[in-house]
Amino acid sequence: MGDPGGVLPGFAGGGLIDGISKFLKAAKDWFAQGAVKAAKWVTDPLLSLGDKTLGRTSFGRMLMGLVRQAVKSVLGWIGGKEDKLGGMGQRAVNAARSQIGVPYSWGGGGPHGPSYGFAQGAGIRGFDCSSLMQYAWYKASGKIIPRTTYQQMPWVKRISQPRPGALGFPHSGHVFMYSGNGRIVEAPYTGARVRETAARRVMFWGMPPFASADSGVAVLRPGMNMIHNGTGGPEPLVDPRKYGGNTYQITVNVAPGGDLAKAGAEVVRAIKEYERRNGTMWRK
Repeated sequence: MGDPGGVLPGFAGGGLIDGISKFLKAAKDWFAQGAVKAAKWVTDPLLSLGDKTLGRTSFGRMLMGLVRQAVKSVLGWIGGKEDKLGGMGQRAVNAARSQIGVPYSWGGGGPHGPSYGFAQGAGIRGFDCSSLMQYAWYKASGKIIPRTTYQQMPWVKRISQPRPGALGFPHSGHVFMYSGNGRIVEAPYTGARVRETAARRVMFWGMPPFASADSGVAVLRPGMNMIHNGTGGPEPLVDPRKYGGNTYQITVNVAPGGDLAKAGAEVVRAIKEYERRNGTMWRK
C-alpha cells in the first residue's frame, strides 16, 4: 500500500525502526528507571512524529486520537505490573521511589506508610531514613525488617557490590537504598524530603537475608536461555553449596554436530565413577 500524500512515517527516515532501536537501548535501564518511564521514552517521540505527519488532516487527527488511547491503555497496563517487575530488590526500589517528596520525620514512618511509627501519636507524617527502608522492603516482600540503622547494620547480609534494593550505610546513623545506575533513594535529614540522588560512599552495602542473591534456588524458564530448558516447565537450579553435595567446574568441548546430551551423560558417569573410587557419594 502506498503512502497517501507522503504523510506516513517512513522506514527509510527512521519511523518505527528508529523507535524500536530506541526502545532496545532504553530496555537496559527498564527496571532501574521504571517500566513506564522507559516505555514513554519510546512512545512520546513516536506520538509527536505522528502528530506532525498525520495531524494535518481531520482523518489523521482522528487516527492519532485512537493511537493515543491505545498507548494510554498499554502504559496503564504496564504501570499496573511495574511493582511486580524486576525481582524483590527492584520492587523495594519502586516502593521507596513512590514516597519521593514525603517529608523527613524523625521516628516517623514504618512498614505501613509515612504516618506510622514513633511520631504517629504526634500527628507527624513522614519517614526517617531507616523507616523508609522498612516500608520499602515490607511492600516488596511482606516481611518487616529491623526498625533502626543500629539494628539493620548487623542484620543485613553484606555484599561486595550494590544492586537495586541494597541498603547502604555511610555511617551508623544513616541508611539509604541503592536504586541503580549509581543512584540512591533516601530520607536525608530534618527539613528535607525523600529524594533520589547520586550514590555516596558507604561503609558497606547489605541486603536482607531473605533477599540474598545466594538464595539457593533459581528458576530456569522453559525454552532458550543461556542454558536450554526442554522440560516444558520451570526447572529449579539448586546451589549445591547450600543444600549439600559436591561442586565441580567442568569444561566440555563438543565437536560441531556432536551429541550434547550424550557428552553430558558421559561427564556424569565419569564423575560418579571418580567419586565411587574415592569413597565419596554422588549427590542425588
